Formats: sequence, C-alpha cells, structure tokens
Amino acid sequence: MELRDFAEEILFATTLEEKLRAPEAITDERPGTPIVAPATPGRPPGLRFKSSRSRKADVPDTHRLEQQSERGGLLHFFANHELLATELMALVLLRFPDAPPAFRRGVLQTLQDEQEHTRLYLERMKSCGMAFGQLPVSGYFWRAISGMENPMDFVASLSLTFEQANLDFARDFARVFAAVGDAESARLLEKIHRDEIAHVASGLKWFRRWKNPDQSDWEAFCRQLKFPLSPQRAKGPRLDVEGRRAAGLDSNFIEALNVFSQSKGRTPGVFVFNPLAEGYVAQGRSFTPAKPQAQLARDLANLPQFLCRQDDIVLVERCPSVQFLSAIKNAGFALPEFVELECRRPLTPAHTPALSPLRGLKGERGRDERSWSIEPRLPRSGDAADAERRDGFVRQGPVVIRTARSARAEWSQRDHSYH
Repeated sequence: MELRDFAEEILFATTLEEKLRAPEAITDERPGTPIVAPATPGRPPGLRFKSSRSRKADVPDTHRLEQQSERGGLLHFFANHELLATELMALVLLRFPDAPPAFRRGVLQTLQDEQEHTRLYLERMKSCGMAFGQLPVSGYFWRAISGMENPMDFVASLSLTFEQANLDFARDFARVFAAVGDAESARLLEKIHRDEIAHVASGLKWFRRWKNPDQSDWEAFCRQLKFPLSPQRAKGPRLDVEGRRAAGLDSNFIEALNVFSQSKGRTPGVFVFNPLAEGYVAQGRSFTPAKPQAQLARDLANLPQFLCRQDDIVLVERCPSVQFLSAIKNAGFALPEFVELECRRPLTPAHTPALSPLRGLKGERGRDERSWSIEPRLPRSGDAADAERRDGFVRQGPVVIRTARSARAEWSQRDHSYH
C-alpha cells in the first residue's frame, strides 16, 4: 500500500476499523501533492469533535478511579488523544510530501505506534464497560496543530509539546492505576510512557536539524510555538526529568521548562511593582530616583509573584534567573509568568516577552493589569480615569490597572497559610 493512500484513509475514513487498519507493507514511491488541512478529520458520528465553545471535558478525579466507570472515562479521554495524534500524523504526511524521506518514515513508525495505543485503550475501555464515543471528545489538539505551516511546526507542537507532556501524564497515571489495583491499565500507561520517550527523541532529532543553530533548543522551541500553544502545554503537574533526559533533552531545556509558567486559557492578571510612585506623583516625569532607590526597585521587581496566581503575569525589567526561580519553586511557591519589558521574543529561559506593560499583552491574553500604585507613567483615559480612580482603579480600554489600595488590600486579605 502506498503511504499516501494509507494516510488518506486514516485522515478521511469515518470508521475506526479503517483508521486503525495496519497494512503489512507500505511504500512511499508516490507521495503526491500537498493537501489543504480539512476543518476536521473524518470520524464516526459518535466521535466528532464537540464545539470549541462547549464546556471543557471533565477529566475524572483520580480520587474516584477505584470506580470502574471513572477508569473507563479516563481511558476514553486518553484514547481520543491517541486517535488525534494518529490523524495529525496522517495530515503531516499529506501536507508535506516533499519532506525528507527519513522524516516521513519516522512519522509512519510513530503513527503506527499511535494506532496501537488507540487499540489498546479501546480494549481496556471495553473491560471497564465503556464504548468509544460514549462520551464527548475534544478537538483541541487538531485546532492547535492542523494549521502547521512546515514540518518543524509539527515536531515542535506535537512531538515536543503534547507528546512531551505525556511523559508526565503517562507516568503519573500509571502509578494511579496501580494504586487502585488496575494493574493492566498501569502496564499500558507504562508502555505508552516508554514509547513517548522514543517519540520525543525522534521529534527532537529533526527539530535540532531544522532550527537556527545560533539558538538553544529552548529558545528555538519558544520561538517556534504559535498561540495558543506555549511551553506550559509541554508538561504535566510533575516533571519527569529522567524521561526527558532519556529522550535527549538537555538540562538547560529541562530546567527552563520546569520554571516556565503561562495561563492555559484564563485571562491573566498583569502585575507591576512600582514602589517609586510617590516620587513620580510629586515631581512628575522629571523625577529621578536616587541610585539606591532604583536598585531597590529592581531588586524587588518580582515581589508581585507572591500576590498573584500561577497563571498571572509579572512585568519585570529583567527576568529572574532559572536558578532563582527553581529555588523559589522548590520552596513551595507557585510561579507566575514573567514578562520582560521592551523585549519582543523569549530571550531568557523563563519568560515570554512584550513590548510594554500594555502592548503585546492585551491583544491576545492580558486584560487585567495591576500596579502597586497609581503614578503619572501609567495610562490614563481622560476624565473617566478621575472618576474611576476614586473607586480604586484606572481603566485604559480593555486593560484595568489596579492601584495601591486594591493591590495592597488584596495582599492583606489573602490567606498565606499555604506558603
């Protein structure tokens, strides 16, 4: 069977039998011409994607996995991810027929692994009394990746993002299944974990071949991902360091990923520490702080990280080092996203850049900016600002800048016992 025919069958078929069929011999002598990605892959009626506007699919609570139905629901969730990966790999073969033959052979091998994973999940689901299609399925992976413009987009978004994250999820859920006495599902997750190491390694090989040689793996990875994807999607709650090392990721990449933070969808609050506000209020823009004052402000620039939530943003002149953030995280503090001012791209391991506290953030994600205090350098919106200032904030378009009163009050009212 020709590889193109095989990929078309997987992508456009409307039965699981066709999508999971595994021919004995596949050749790649007629790769054909590039196709345009369809809005969705072909699927049986029960497995068509739910609306992107519908409520996020419920991932079963791990505390209830002793119940067979909950285990079946979790396996259903994972099976859809494996089927999505299969379909996306078929898409990359059809989108880029001129990609290197060795790359296409590697994608085929990984695709066949994903087919096997899907079949194994279906068997385990059946033993739990769950049929594939019994629950709604998400098309998020498809929406995030199918617009890829080149093979490097594919390896960055699938191999190094979603498959890398599965190093964490597969390992953790293998332990959870074992803890509730489901040894077969635990063994399945352990097998998938081993396979994911090989898949990440394969993607990493091509990523390094295609990236700018002047960039580190981490910098190239951050630059390659397109919104809504970010490195936050490349990890689970607990980082599998050994699995990543086995896949070939270097220590700098792993350490940077460990401290990276970014919202996965919630609109983040944007925090700014401006302790010299009184000087600017008194003297206006002509105010020049003394060197010790300016140094103190720089040293404490990341202070708002202790005021905000994990998926909020802290604007800083210079991003804290990976080593400092690792120490903070190891001490039990959640890390926000750090954004350097006057910076366009992620040039240091733990931040995403923006041109200013407002530009570059409010367009895609930022909608709520919180400063330590009001001062002349912050945006104003005419007479409305005077009225709103009395209520504790200044509004500039869709951006809200919190004043000292609201920021400090929020800090004083917050329960800090978990620290």
